Amino acid sequence: YSLFMKNTLVYILFAAVVYLAHVYETQERELARGTQSASKVAPVETRGRIAVLDSGLGRFQINKKYMCKDMPVFTVAGDGFDHDGHGTNIVGIIAENLDSERFCITFYSIPAGMGISVYNFYLHKMAEHEVVGVNISMSGQFYDQNEHNLIQRLIKKGVKVFVAAGNERNDLDKKCNAFPACLRHLVPELEVVGNKKDYKIYSNYGSVVSIWADGVKKGFGNMTGSSQSTALATGIHFSK
Repeated sequence: YSLFMKNTLVYILFAAVVYLAHVYETQERELARGTQSASKVAPVETRGRIAVLDSGLGRFQINKKYMCKDMPVFTVAGDGFDHDGHGTNIVGIIAENLDSERFCITFYSIPAGMGISVYNFYLHKMAEHEVVGVNISMSGQFYDQNEHNLIQRLIKKGVKVFVAAGNERNDLDKKCNAFPACLRHLVPELEVVGNKKDYKIYSNYGSVVSIWADGVKKGFGNMTGSSQSTALATGIHFSK
C-alpha cells in the first residue's frame, strides 16, 4: 500500500511538471503570435491626416490608398455604415483631388441623431490624432461653446478647418444661425465654404463665406450643396 502511494505521488508530480511546461510553452507561442499580429494590424502612417466628420462611409467604394493605414475609420457610435450616401460622397470628392502620397483620410463616423456631445468628442480626438486638416460638411442652427473652443484649439495648432455654409438659402449677414460656419465671426481663420453656382438656390451666403466652390452634382450620387463645395475646397487645398 505504501509503495502504491509513493508511485502515485511520483506520477502526479511528474504529470504536474509536464502540464506546467506545456502551459508555459503555449503562452510563449501565443505571446510570439500576438506580437507578430500586432505588428501586422497596426501599420505606421507617415502621411498628414485629414479628418472627415460625417454620417457614415461606404468603404468598398473608396480606394484604400486614400485612407490612413493606421486608422481609416474612427467611431464610438453606430455601425459606421453610410445609410444615406452622404459621407461616401464627401470622401469621394476629397479623394478625387487629394495628393495621396502626402495626405490620407481618417473618417470620423457620427450617425444622425447622436447629438453635439459625440460631435464635440470627435473634435477633441482630432487634436489628439494630430490631424492637419478637417472637413465638416454638416451644419446646425445653434451656437455651442464647446464646439467653438474645440475648433479654435484645432486652428491654433495649425490645422486647416473647412466647414459648410449650410443649404438653407439664408443671408447670414442678416441672421447668422448656421454653425459651425458662423463661428468665423469669432475665429477668422475658419474656412467657410459656400456653393458658388446659383448660391441663392443651393447655399447660405453672406460675408461669413470665405470660399466659393462649385458643389453641383458632385461625387457618388451626384449630390449638390455646400457640403460638396466644402469637400472640393478641402481636396484642392491638399492636392498636388
